Amino acid sequence: MYMMNRYDLNPAYAGFDGSLSTTATYRTQWDGLEGHPVSMNINAHMPVYLFNGAIGFKLERESLGALSTIRSSASYNYVRDTDYGLFSGGISVGILQGTLDGSLLRARSGVYENNIIVHNDPVIPNNIVNGISPAIGLGFYHINDYFEFGLAVDNVLNARIKFTNDLEYEEKATFKAFFEYYLPINDFLQVYPSILVKSDLVQTQLEIAAKIEFEDDIIGGVAFRGYNANSIDAIGIFGGLRLNANLTIAYSYDIGLSQLNRVHNGSHEILLNYNLNKLIGAGIPQKVIYNPRFL
Repeated sequence: MYMMNRYDLNPAYAGFDGSLSTTATYRTQWDGLEGHPVSMNINAHMPVYLFNGAIGFKLERESLGALSTIRSSASYNYVRDTDYGLFSGGISVGILQGTLDGSLLRARSGVYENNIIVHNDPVIPNNIVNGISPAIGLGFYHINDYFEFGLAVDNVLNARIKFTNDLEYEEKATFKAFFEYYLPINDFLQVYPSILVKSDLVQTQLEIAAKIEFEDDIIGGVAFRGYNANSIDAIGIFGGLRLNANLTIAYSYDIGLSQLNRVHNGSHEILLNYNLNKLIGAGIPQKVIYNPRFL
């Protein structure tokens, strides 16, 4: 449900929800597969009109097998209002913390009997090791009455975590491009086709989706992930409700299409968004001069 959590994709999106907006997600991918990916994300962003832009904060935890990472970052983006729409440029600065549980790894020459863990490999640790690295992201975003478009790059500096003298973990810079079009059907029904492309310049993944909104309260849609035989992963079905003016909840289920579907039970994701829906930080009010004739 990337189209419902756009700040997570791009720091330059901050503030475009019009007020303080907080989103939390939980995703378990390829459920039932041992060591499958699990991610939790919470972020908040809001416009700051005094600074001609917006600020945001993001905290994310991901686990995959023996490796888990925690990302925390803060962002600022400058917004320019033009006759062609809003243009925004943003930067995020944060920390990437990695944890590797060496006891979950296995080496060919290791000994693993009676709760004994001996890898017989000087590179693989026998216990839990940690490390941190700075992480910087950049983003550009444009929005007008009919479409939105964004470009972003995570880990501009190729975040590198050094666990031991001989063991490192590196996250390469990841580029993301997002496009969404507003297609009104009538006064009650709107469709939002969208595309998301992610690439580290070695591997690329494509997601195509269509979100449908009915009377601004009911949300539904379908998504497809992949573009060729090597990248096709799943079809996603999602739906949600705006419970009131502030709170939105949504859920998605991915039906696996790759050969991994033989060993997993699909992917699940739940999203919760709270929008204050109040004008805040609108700047310093103009000075009021009282005239005694009208008192």
